[in-house]
Amino acid sequence: RSIALEVTALAEGLARREADTTTTEAATREVEAPQVRMMLVRLRPGRMAAIPVDEVAHIARFASRALERRGDLELARDAQGALPVFTLAQVTAAHDDWRPEDPERAHPVLVHVHEGRRIGYRVEAVEDIVRVPRDGHDNGVLVNGVVHERRSLAALAPRLAREVA
Repeated sequence: RSIALEVTALAEGLARREADTTTTEAATREVEAPQVRMMLVRLRPGRMAAIPVDEVAHIARFASRALERRGDLELARDAQGALPVFTLAQVTAAHDDWRPEDPERAHPVLVHVHEGRRIGYRVEAVEDIVRVPRDGHDNGVLVNGVVHERRSLAALAPRLAREVA
């Protein structure tokens, strides 16, 4: 029995050393490859996306009850004035009608500046910030074995700026 334990311990040590070497080699490859920082956000329950961090000026928090309705437009008021707020799930999918259910809960709003004008994108939650290879696919980002939608606030902004003009 003691021999079996020693062999098992030796095998476990070898496996750890191989894992450490593989991790080190992977980390070296990641440093060499151009990377971009992405913010992982939950658009709504069950739907995730990755947003380039450099497209987010800052993150604000507003409860649904704090938003003013002007026709189809929602506005939040802060120290800088009125901020048009769109639900990111709705503007990135043709038939996504997600709206936060709890009017008291403050949801994150990703604030993007387009041609000097602020536009807010409400999400369910901000989950993480990760580094991914810059040469990823246009429509998806692979993080920990899971593909997330890749969304660009800068690409959405021109259309939304026309809606609030």
